[in-house]
Order: sequence, then structure tokens, then C-alpha cells
Amino acid sequence: LTNIVPDDLLVRSTAHEVIFHYIVTGCHPQHFGIGRVNLVSSGVGRFVDSDMESIAVDEPAPLVAAAMRLASKRELTTTEGSGTSGSVELLISLKEFISYKQLRWDNGETYRPASYIAFNLAHAFRNGAALSDVFTLPSEPDWANNTPDQLTQIVILHKDRVGNLHETTLDPSSLLPDSVPLGYAAQTPKDVHAWLSHERPAAFCICPPECNADLIFVLKHEDKYLWVALSTAGRGTDVPVDVNGLKSKLNGLLPVNIFAEDVCVLVVRLFMAAQLSLQMSDDATNSHIADAFAALPNSVRTGDKFSMLRVVATFPSQSPIRRSVAQRIKGPPVAALDTTKFEAVTEDIQSLNIVETLISSLQGRRQTHTNEKSILVEVPLPSSPKQRDADVAPPPSSKRTKTSGSRLPATQPTRILPKRSSRKLTQQPSDPKKESLPPPAESSRKTQKNPSEKPLATTSTPQPELRRSTRRSK
Repeated sequence: LTNIVPDDLLVRSTAHEVIFHYIVTGCHPQHFGIGRVNLVSSGVGRFVDSDMESIAVDEPAPLVAAAMRLASKRELTTTEGSGTSGSVELLISLKEFISYKQLRWDNGETYRPASYIAFNLAHAFRNGAALSDVFTLPSEPDWANNTPDQLTQIVILHKDRVGNLHETTLDPSSLLPDSVPLGYAAQTPKDVHAWLSHERPAAFCICPPECNADLIFVLKHEDKYLWVALSTAGRGTDVPVDVNGLKSKLNGLLPVNIFAEDVCVLVVRLFMAAQLSLQMSDDATNSHIADAFAALPNSVRTGDKFSMLRVVATFPSQSPIRRSVAQRIKGPPVAALDTTKFEAVTEDIQSLNIVETLISSLQGRRQTHTNEKSILVEVPLPSSPKQRDADVAPPPSSKRTKTSGSRLPATQPTRILPKRSSRKLTQQPSDPKKESLPPPAESSRKTQKNPSEKPLATTSTPQPELRRSTRRSK
């Protein structure tokens, strides 16, 4: 790319971003605005509309040339403060990624790192890894430890057409040039909600710019599932991020805060009221996002409502989260991306893999379905017999059994009613058709939550039953 764009680092950064977006998602990123007109003047981008306001970077020649340079050449780079001594040999892609984090376009846009980080995380977990091999946790909770024969893996959770949940493990075959794309590029909060609900089969959710997380994925740890929400911090310098900056980033990764409040409504007030209401009805709110996070089945028990790990990534050096700071941060556990080990992952990536995957994406030759190694996830449903029995009612006390339960046959389900309605229950004759079925789970829950509702139902219905039973007895 040096021969194509010798001086413009902003254009190089965009080409770098687009290359890894293609590799991870298999599709073109959103068009850029007129603020990046340098992409056109340099020959890397082109206008796609008659008004010359939207720019696409999809020309094969400059992208393939840039990918070959990023993948094939290495340079010796001194990494200060990252735990390594001396100079280490890094891929050009990582070196330039770190430098691009410092750049900013005139319109305020910056490099979006989600696809590049996802690409390297996929390689880090391709054969399984311990959590401590990739992340640095301020403390070592019991749930975070790995047994020698069970390593943590990235998994894809996806639903089939009938709603059954399936699991596909990310392995080396998932990184082949023609494999299914690793990521799903979400453009709206509604897209993020769909991915969290396992309706978009992809290992990574590449979040939109207005999201506080850069990417989200699922780890399988000790046969349990764990969300990971990752956000980058810092500006690509050796200056560590201060404590307040880390706390702000981690607080933004809470499910209830993952989108800013003004995202779910239109900030621009020049739209008509109909457009405003349509926008608000279409967008998934933070409450829906939080519900999707909380609905993760077979989840790791981290001691919080949400089974998730909040991760902050800083480049080129890691900003550690001290234990004293982590203890003051409320919510799910927190961690930092181990930058040193992240750099080591790039050494294992085959050079041609980057180029071939890019070409497959440009030509549309990537697979579009999950592989055949997916397995069915057994999710406990609320309507299962055990759960339904648990929802009906707790076992009756001995006192209530004497007043009402003793008049019912032992084989029939016992309905727990308030004391003031127990006399009417004893006056009701037994109806074999009705009493042979258990009460619906929904009405049983209402009986538990609001006992005053049941006497109203019993006082309005038993009288016709008593009259009919009287005629039959005669």
C-alpha cells in the first residue's frame, strides 16, 4: 500500500479497517461519507451515488495489495511497557493497527478496531485456551479456573427454524479462507438484540459505533456459557488509561448501559413526529438488550445477575485493573486483554490466510451456513414438568391440610387457597374431569403472588355446580 498511497496515513488506516471487516464479516462495511474524500483522490475508494456523497472501498486491486503487504512483511518493533524486553518481530498489521488508533479524521471519525481484534481472538481460542492465557483478571475467582482437560472455547449459539438452540465450536477449520464468516456486522440496536437472541449465527457481534462495546461474543467455560463484552480504550500510546477512564469504560459495558440513552430516540429534532415514533418503535431499548443478556442458558455463575465478563483492551501496552479498583466497580466481573499474549497470537497467523480470506470475501465465495458439527443445546424450559410442579404451589402446611386438604383424595392435586375461602372449597363436589388435571402454570403463579384473586373466582362459579349436583343426587 506504500506504493499506492505513500503519505496519507488516514487512507491507509481505512484500508486496514476495511480489509479485516471483509475478512471477519464477509461483507462490505457501511459506506463512508464525504469527510473521507481522500479515499477517492488516492484511488482506494469510489463514489457510489450521483451526488458524490457516499464512498465505497471495494476496489480489489488496492485492497489485495494492502493485504499482501500487511500479511507478508514483518518489522522489528520495540514494545515498551508491555512486559517484553528488547525488540520483538510483529506483523505489519499489528504495528499499523496500533498507530492507526492515534489517528482521527476531520469529522471526528476514528479507526474501528472490532474486526481486527475479533480476528486475532479467534486465533487465540482456536484450539481452546485458559481464560488467564488471554485475559488478565484482577482476582482469580473460582469460576474462572480451568481444569487441565477442559479449556475455554469460543462458541456460536444459533436457533434453527423451530427455535431449538444449537452450539457450534470455533476451531481451526473455522479460520479457513472459505469458511463461514466469524462476525455479524450489527448496524442498529435492533441488530444487536437479534444477535444476542441467537437469531444471527456468528461467533462475534461487531457492534455499531453508538454501542459502548466494540464486540460481543460467547465463551464456553467448564461446559457453561459466558458473555464477553469488549471495549477498547486509550489512543494507541504508551500512556496508560487512568482509573476513571477504565471505570467509565467498564460501566458502559453493563447491559443496561451498553447503548447511550439518546440512541433509542432521535437526537435530531427536525424529523416529523411520525418518523420519531417509528424510530423508537423499531429500535431495541436497553431493557430489551438487558433481557437478552440475562436469558443466556446454561450460564456460568459469576455471582451477578448477568453471566458476563467485561473486558477493556488498550494498545500498545496493557492498562492493568488493580484489585482494589475492581472491588469498587459494581456489576459483572471485569478483566483486561493481555496485550503481550495478543501480540504473540499474530505470530501464529499464516500470511496467506489473510490474503486468501479477503479474496474469498470479495468474490462472495464464503460459506453461508454453519457447519455440520453443531450440537443441540439442552435448554431447561419453564414448561418442563419439574419446573411446572415447582411453579404450582409449595407443599401445604399441616394446619391447612386439616381444614381443606383432608377432604380431597390423595391422588388429586391440592390447591392452596386463603383461609376465608377454605369453607367454600369443602362445599364443592368433586368433578373427576376437572380435578384429574393439574392447574395451569399461569393461574398457579397468580395464586401465589396475589392470593386475594382466587376467592373471587370461587365465589362466582361454585353455585351452578351445586345446583346441578343436587339434581343428580335426587
